[in-house]
Amino acid sequence: MFCNKCRSRPDNSGSSDSAISEKKNEESEKIKPGGNHEAGSVEAVATAEERKKKSNIKYYLASVLLILLIAGAHKIFFSSPDTPVGSVGTPASSADTLPGFVFIQGGTFLMGSIENDSDEKPVRSVNLSDFFIAKYEVTQGLWKSVMGNNPSLCTGDDNLPVESVTWYQAVEFCNKLSEKEGLQKVYRIDKNLKDPNNNNEYDYVKWQVDCDFKADGYRLPTEAEWEYAAKGGSRSQGYNYSGSNNAEDAAWYYYNSGMKFDYSGSKPHPVGQKQPNELGIYDMSGNVWEWCWDWYGDYSSGLQNNPTGPYSGSFRVIRGGSFYSGASELRYGLREVNYPDYSYRYLGFRLLRTK
Repeated sequence: MFCNKCRSRPDNSGSSDSAISEKKNEESEKIKPGGNHEAGSVEAVATAEERKKKSNIKYYLASVLLILLIAGAHKIFFSSPDTPVGSVGTPASSADTLPGFVFIQGGTFLMGSIENDSDEKPVRSVNLSDFFIAKYEVTQGLWKSVMGNNPSLCTGDDNLPVESVTWYQAVEFCNKLSEKEGLQKVYRIDKNLKDPNNNNEYDYVKWQVDCDFKADGYRLPTEAEWEYAAKGGSRSQGYNYSGSNNAEDAAWYYYNSGMKFDYSGSKPHPVGQKQPNELGIYDMSGNVWEWCWDWYGDYSSGLQNNPTGPYSGSFRVIRGGSFYSGASELRYGLREVNYPDYSYRYLGFRLLRTK
């Protein structure tokens, strides 16, 4: 079942996610060339020709070593890891580095837009503390290693983003990964209690979920944290999309994620293939929509310190657009929503940890 906020809307920049749009209506050994001769032996005295041969060998081996080093560095820095997480039991607060994550220095930024959708207004000043956010969306490989299953509809590569997960499944995954790594669980989940702050009559799960934002485990970004990271934080260049003014460079979306001239075949792609944003984060525009913590509601005016969204609501916020979005839905300021218990092939998420 789709709500009024999930109907299709026209998009002159391309298609839109049919189940999401229109909501406003309601992550050694050294090489020693030259042999092993003993000092002072006759064999150790090389002729000019032998020295030339040795020199050539040294040059060849050095070249091979250089190529291997470059290839290794490329793999380390540019490959998409199956598990973009830190080492077991390492608190995020111990350093400004965390494997698979980008450190986001906090600060004050303007959240929202005066030129676009009405629910992006009013533009307000938001102050955020430091945090870590994953370079990549949660992959199917990581999900399987934690949950032992794969809910995704589009499979075949462990580096594809996990999708078809509900908001409840996402927070449950965060807790299980935290527990697996010896970290504090962020969420207190009671499956036997119906959340009194959940006003959605069509949500048949309604687990009561509370969040300890001071815990060092994994969690979903707040809407403010997500937007700050997507726009490039303090390094923002003011692009239209996350990392570029060109949708083709920044995102997998409706017009480039399927077979040429057959856009109906659009699908998610392995993470980390498009251009990263100013902070080195991938796919914050396109590929899959990403769940945030917040209930959906109107923005408040005035300075906000680490806002976590409304106290209650009917829908949870999703951000970033997907492989089935038109270009206009890839803007990092665009807000969309869905039922917390809803899943589909364009819905995934990204991890965050408190600094």
